[in-house]
Amino acid sequence: MKMLESGVPGPEVIAGKPVATIEGRIINMHSGFDEKLLCTGPTFSSGTACVYRCSYCYVESMVTKLHAVRQAKAACGKEFQDLVIRRKDPVERVVSELTDAKGRPKYMETSADTVIFASPLVDVAATIELAQETAAICQKILELTPWQIRLLSKSNLLPRVAEGIPEKYRDRVIYGVSTGTLDDGVAKAIERGTALVSKRLESLHWLQDRGFRTFGMLCPSLPQTDYGRFSSDLAEMIRAEKCEHVWAEVLNSRGKAMDQAIAALHGAGLEDEADALQIVKSDKEAWEDYARATFEAHAQVFGDKLRFLQYVVKNTSAWWMKRKPDGALPLGAAAKESVALTVASDRVVKLTKDESNFLRSREEIVSEGVKASMAAAKALAEIYDYDDGKLWRAGGFAKFEDYCRARWGYERAHAYRLRECGAFVRQLEDSPIGDISLPTHESQVRPVLRLPEGDRLRVWKKVARGARDEQLTAKVVAEAAEEYAEAKGISLGTKKAPVPLKQRVAQALIRVDALVAKLPREEKKQFRALLEEMHALLE
Repeated sequence: MKMLESGVPGPEVIAGKPVATIEGRIINMHSGFDEKLLCTGPTFSSGTACVYRCSYCYVESMVTKLHAVRQAKAACGKEFQDLVIRRKDPVERVVSELTDAKGRPKYMETSADTVIFASPLVDVAATIELAQETAAICQKILELTPWQIRLLSKSNLLPRVAEGIPEKYRDRVIYGVSTGTLDDGVAKAIERGTALVSKRLESLHWLQDRGFRTFGMLCPSLPQTDYGRFSSDLAEMIRAEKCEHVWAEVLNSRGKAMDQAIAALHGAGLEDEADALQIVKSDKEAWEDYARATFEAHAQVFGDKLRFLQYVVKNTSAWWMKRKPDGALPLGAAAKESVALTVASDRVVKLTKDESNFLRSREEIVSEGVKASMAAAKALAEIYDYDDGKLWRAGGFAKFEDYCRARWGYERAHAYRLRECGAFVRQLEDSPIGDISLPTHESQVRPVLRLPEGDRLRVWKKVARGARDEQLTAKVVAEAAEEYAEAKGISLGTKKAPVPLKQRVAQALIRVDALVAKLPREEKKQFRALLEEMHALLE
């Protein structure tokens, strides 16, 4: 794809729209999509204005005040919906954002559970060129971090992206196609320029048939006459049994989304669909009934895979909060406010203003966890320990793991492991063991946590005082913990279930790649060649 000067239109056109490029970051560490469980904080985007013209899109209201966007609109003399805005040199930019001044990866020590989401501000596979660009960006992210990537598209070209990413990274990418309808006519009316729904589903099936990880995105769905049948048909068409999760959302009433969708349906001669949408637009109770009916039907069909996104207000939030265990994800200001509720102990949990502020500050630190994992671990431990779990229970959760999953997408094991790391660091800070190095990454703490609690400080003190900061690797700590355990006759626990050979090889190659990346430049080429030979033999 030809890159234009920043903010200046040029001769290039995509899907009938002029293209402009602007300066800007590719990776956003604090996007807000973690609330929707689509990621654990970070997102990436190689553009700001999409190729498609979805009538319900409210992205313009989110970004139109940005100076670079206003500049691009003025230069092109086009409205937002009639313009494609891309980032300048996105592949080179993402490399610079993921490496330090010496070209070394900055995030290799972060959690492999981190999921980065390709922001739906733009479609990652709208054209062949954009699909190739997305594959190149993903490859750099996968090379320079241990993260997983979630990709979502209204195109049928996701297989092109999958084919452009090296096979060794297959298990770290999750693909999803977005559709809220199975009717090609409806989609053509309200999602101008997108692939036919039938073609999107063919691409999803192609990925599933070849063993790629997939998820469902049923968004946005319109009012139905038979919600149960609608959910069952969707489940069959996306092959829900092969999807890790299924997100869903009704058409939101924010901004001009409803009016534009209704006009588009009328324009396509879809009067019944337009009239049904007009009814729910005109009556807040009707809109709420439509949302609840959609959710309840989906909950019956998709079970624990469902993640139903719903913006709530004060008088509806209680209903949705109670349905979190069934897959509801209440969003918006009302969902974030302190909610008085009864837990198993029959006592009401209500946070004071100071407690709410404390919880908010700690949650922000955890959301920053990609940058400072130990700070995140400490903050999570503080949330867990405060007044017997009062902070996390105030969100309506019976279990800490449910709170972590809803807030950051953490799986149970990762949530408790991170909390335990944080508790250990707090112990270190409070203990009278003198001035020693503190852990900076979760991987350094994990080996020590396998020891009995009474031995952990002693082992850390010994290993920290015997090594400089740069030598305090997870391997050094693990060796010290194993030596101590052997000398004391301590068992380090039962063996885990065996990991499949293919998975072990893939994980080993990723770790070796990370080590090679740290070598001097003149040595890298030789080792890379050897690795390629090894990989070919293993294949």
